[in-house]
Amino acid sequence: DPVDQRPRFAVDLVEKGRYREDLAHVLRPLVEEALLPYLRARFRCAGMAVSSGTFRRFLPEERRYVPGHHDHGAFVACSVGLQELAAFTGGMFVQGSGVERKFIHLGRRSVIAYRSDLRHGVEVFEGSRFELTLVFKDSAESAALGSSPWYVTAAQSGDAAAQLGWAMSLAELGDFETARQWLAKACEQDHPDAMYVLATWALEPPCRSGLKQDLAQALQLLRRAAALGHESSQSRLGSLLMSGVP
Repeated sequence: DPVDQRPRFAVDLVEKGRYREDLAHVLRPLVEEALLPYLRARFRCAGMAVSSGTFRRFLPEERRYVPGHHDHGAFVACSVGLQELAAFTGGMFVQGSGVERKFIHLGRRSVIAYRSDLRHGVEVFEGSRFELTLVFKDSAESAALGSSPWYVTAAQSGDAAAQLGWAMSLAELGDFETARQWLAKACEQDHPDAMYVLATWALEPPCRSGLKQDLAQALQLLRRAAALGHESSQSRLGSLLMSGVP
């Protein structure tokens, strides 16, 4: 999981706009006929297209928690409820800049649509939870490429969140060096998600990225983000220190 580097316990049903063949007859009507007409009108984007779809489970013996995070690669994302609320306690939560959380009662056949600026996560206290998450891009071309071009203008204007979003888009396209430069710009503004991503790359450079490992930089970034309350950075830093990393 890119949020905290732990197992996802998930299955990808749509990848870069392409449905899994064995489930296309189920998913396509839900996306193309039920969701997209509403989303295109609601978010004023006539060319919006599905990019990815993931089925995920939260079981007592596996995973119960995903820290608060942003879906930076989403123009719009949707979470689809698959169960009655009595099947579990907890579920999806939204979270501001502090520690307070508000749980969303997302029952069977319910859908929540949100933009990348919504900080959210999952915690299941009892029972088992299953979810379908769909990510939409601003166009079919963006969906096929995995890019997020809507960030460019705001990133060039100095918006740290947009700089992070554009960096992740460039990384998806394989341009890690330029992505690293945009992440650095966001880090200069103390954006904790950007610091976490850059620290992760410094610890474990992505395959074929051309980036080099830099433990000192990774620890510095994790400490800065952890001091700002970034939960995933706190967890990763704690794990490193417990393993004997100075």
